[in-house]
Amino acid sequence: MLKHRVIPLLQMLDSSIVKTVGFSSPRIVGDAMSTVKVFTLRVADELILIDILATQKGERPQIEFIAEIAKHCFMPLTIGGGIKSLDEASQIFDSGSDKVAFGSLFHENPIRIEKIANRYGQQAIVATIDCIMHEGSYRTFHCSGSIPSLSLTAAIERANNIGVGEIVLTSIDRDGKMVGYELDLIQEASSLSQMPIVCNGGAGTSAHILEALSCGASAVAASSIFLWEGSTIHEIKRDLDSAGIPVRL
Repeated sequence: MLKHRVIPLLQMLDSSIVKTVGFSSPRIVGDAMSTVKVFTLRVADELILIDILATQKGERPQIEFIAEIAKHCFMPLTIGGGIKSLDEASQIFDSGSDKVAFGSLFHENPIRIEKIANRYGQQAIVATIDCIMHEGSYRTFHCSGSIPSLSLTAAIERANNIGVGEIVLTSIDRDGKMVGYELDLIQEASSLSQMPIVCNGGAGTSAHILEALSCGASAVAASSIFLWEGSTIHEIKRDLDSAGIPVRL
């Protein structure tokens, strides 16, 4: 039976880990290297690290810093933020990342992502799809939630067509609020997607994570529950296992 994953998703600003609420007002949590080492010791299934302002600032990925991060990350590592080309993606893979995540490029130039998928394989390509409920339907945004783009349906269809291996689906409305995942969003995306959905935005308890997995998510990403609540991955997995959800213990 396929086991569900519990994945810390860390927002990075320069060399610091930050946490936003609704993609705004980033609050510094700590040093990126130290935080990655902590989650390595806690034996997370994977780790997602997103540079949240690289695209807005027009900055290239921090290749040397990513390489240092990868040396201390003994789990599958996904890197995202500011990646615009096959060359930049190649440098990130060469630096030790297992997957590369695309947000703005997914909306602005999906053909480039298709070329990267053809080179490195679908399993190494992640689309980050960030959503807001707008006038009764879900609309996607990119560039840290600042630029409106496709409907959720159109975004999922694009991901299905260009060789994406996985979607990290974030509710901007729930980001950092720890009130539970946007379950309707997860259900809608899961019904449309041909690939696994990693839901993100809103986890505050193990019960929230259980709800998300029950609604069709293949994995859960979270940050506030770890950074502010002090919950451990082991505790969450123990609760999921007790509820009959298959996880790696």
